[in-house]
Amino acid sequence: YQNAIKLDPNNPETHLILGMSYSDIKKYNEAIDSFKKSIAIMPNQETALSLLANTYNRLEKNELAIETYKKLVAVNPNNLSARKSLGLLYRINKEYDLALDQYNEILRNIDPQNLDAKSKIAQIYNSQGKYKKANEILKAIIPLAPNNKGLIRDTAFSLRRIGKLEEAAEMYEIITTLDPNDDGIFYLLGDVYKELKMLDKATNSLVKAIKLNPQNTFARYSLAGIYQEKGESKKALQEYHK
Repeated sequence: YQNAIKLDPNNPETHLILGMSYSDIKKYNEAIDSFKKSIAIMPNQETALSLLANTYNRLEKNELAIETYKKLVAVNPNNLSARKSLGLLYRINKEYDLALDQYNEILRNIDPQNLDAKSKIAQIYNSQGKYKKANEILKAIIPLAPNNKGLIRDTAFSLRRIGKLEEAAEMYEIITTLDPNDDGIFYLLGDVYKELKMLDKATNSLVKAIKLNPQNTFARYSLAGIYQEKGESKKALQEYHK
């Protein structure tokens, strides 16, 4: 391709293909240079902008990735992948309102039923402490993906934060049937039962968490707290010192 560029240095496609070749062999800086040259010749080409933005993203050059994705959606406002990538990068930067703009744009103008965009909006509301708003969205979309572990976990999280502990426990119980090897879920379930003063159920869940992962110190400390509450000091000390 270098020879082709010498013969026709103003051909954007040749620079683009060269950039893709560099990317394939993980020469990302060279790939970036080639994509930028292609864009300089033909500024509004989606493929080069997309590849450049994705390369910045891969290298965790977030601000450059955001700048390039913004150029991409200026060229094509309905580019779903670019909107999702922008939303994610804004979330990483904790620029939640800007992230919401991207996901709402997807629902308004690209795909009104996009489950991923709806779930991401709910996650942002959870991050902002807007748990009721998050829960309203999640309740509406869970029937569309009843076995989606992430959605169920987010729902349980929001339910717990708005004080609906029994419903949160039900959600965590569902996850334990979908993934019986997730020690983190058994810990969360045990912790909710502990809040509900259902100490036997809490103990059973926490013991399962520890059995699955003996290094789960959160579960051990929570279990120790239950033993203390029951007046079983020796068992509590054993958990604290394991």
